[in-house]
Amino acid sequence: MKITQAEAIELMERIPGLFFRLDRHREFERYLDDAIRHQTDVLQISSYHLTEIPERIRELTHVKKLEIFEQDIFRLPPALFELKTLKELEIMTADLEGIQKGISQLKQLQRLTVCCGSSHHVVPGWRPKPKSELCFDSLPEEIGELTELVSLNISYSGIRELPPELERLEKLRYLGVTNSLIEETPEFVSRMTWLQHVDLSST
Repeated sequence: MKITQAEAIELMERIPGLFFRLDRHREFERYLDDAIRHQTDVLQISSYHLTEIPERIRELTHVKKLEIFEQDIFRLPPALFELKTLKELEIMTADLEGIQKGISQLKQLQRLTVCCGSSHHVVPGWRPKPKSELCFDSLPEEIGELTELVSLNISYSGIRELPPELERLEKLRYLGVTNSLIEETPEFVSRMTWLQHVDLSST
């Protein structure tokens, strides 16, 4: 929509649920305030230089797609796994402590993407950690409880093996765990005949 900032603000004040990106959203707290107030179903959090995701994220009770690109985020808060309506989750960061068991609560999740070694403000001399030094080196067995999952895409990690519980995901069509430390395709993956695309390449 071709409208001014003032017009956008006025419309947002009058119409609950109407959510525009505004100049004031350069401040993360104001951005999150408006997202919660209008209960947006799509939210992109990027380049705010966050070191943690606030617990208030749980107040986004209607969000269906959440993208987080914050290179200093290391831990996913339990509140993130309370987003029962979430269908798409994308995390891009330099490294991740891991995906907690709470992921099993996201019963509607269809797409999960995690990319480590990512930076949105590269400074001279910055390099991603070697894969062997990344904390993100495994997937929890609870990922097998995400029965609606269609796409699992993990890029640049220290993962050496996949949990056999993945075989429970009969709706999964895309399995990509690339640039990891996996040396060979697990036997159970060959039994997942419903998969349309598998990429476990290490580079």
